Amino acid sequence: MSRTTSAGRAEKDDALVTVSYLEVKEPVFSIESPVRKLFAEAQDKVVHKTLASLNVVNIRVDIKDNQALDYVLAARIRAAVDRYRKKDKP
Repeated sequence: MSRTTSAGRAEKDDALVTVSYLEVKEPVFSIESPVRKLFAEAQDKVVHKTLASLNVVNIRVDIKDNQALDYVLAARIRAAVDRYRKKDKP
């Protein structure tokens, strides 16, 4: 299974979120960001909280953050997961 979806843009104040299938029992994520050293804890909290609210498993979430605010990051994650789920339906 090799479906992949994305949401967002790789521009300033935004984030590009890519979701793909991964055979694990819980979501796995990575964040690439120029401000990661300063905001890693806050970014991780937003990602964990958003993924938990969406009740997802078996996915990998790759985030290329460009100083997006928390609500933008959460919205991009929701949009990418929604597209991923829709792509799974016939």
